[in-house]
Formats: sequence, structure tokens, C-alpha cells
Amino acid sequence: DVSSTILAVCCESSLVDAEEGSLSLGCVQLYYRNNYHWYLKQQWSEVGLKFLCFDFNESNRLYMSEMSSEGISLRVVEFSWDVCVSNTRDSAVVVVDGAKLNITALGKAIVPPPMCSYSENVISPNHS
Repeated sequence: DVSSTILAVCCESSLVDAEEGSLSLGCVQLYYRNNYHWYLKQQWSEVGLKFLCFDFNESNRLYMSEMSSEGISLRVVEFSWDVCVSNTRDSAVVVVDGAKLNITALGKAIVPPPMCSYSENVISPNHS
């Protein structure tokens, strides 16, 4: 995007299917930059998927195309991040980075992201 805090990476690989022939598997990853670190926030992996561009007027919108046997379709994705703040003694900072949750209990340690007190792997990461 224009502010250089969001990055979309598009990867493609070819698959060979006995019935369909050669298929293109597309992967689009959405990263967010903060504290000199790029955090993986979302990933889409589908046959025929391609990243097109960010919207120049709406900084939180991107466009992807999907090619299937039925034709080409346009996918418009709008994204946002919510920040929840608590002022209790047991407050914690949790940051999503791919398939990991980086966690710091602020009552026990003050470790700024991207560093953390500990990490947890999630069973169902941020993939669509």
C-alpha cells in the first residue's frame, strides 16, 4: 500500500493433474510491518489465484483474480486490524504472526513485539 506498512506477496507453482492437465496454484500472503518486523497476517492458497493490486483510494483493500473452468472472477478483500486494550494488572499483548501467537504478560515482563515472553502455535492458522 501507499504507506509501505502492508505487503502482498504472490507465489505461483504449477501442478500436473491427470484429468485437468497443468494447473497453476496461486498463493497470496498479506504482511503487516511494525517495529521493524513483517508479520504474516493472512494467506490465501487456491488454484488459479493471482494478486492484482492494492486500491489506490482505499488503503485497506486489495484485488485478486481467480481463474477456474467457469471463467475469471474478481475477489475484493477488505482488511482491518483491531486493537483491544485492557488496563488491568493481568494485561497481555498478543500478536499474530503466521501460525504463531506471540504473547507477553505485561504484569510479568515488558517485552515489546516482535519479541515476546512465549509463543503458541495455532492449530488453524490464518489461511483461507
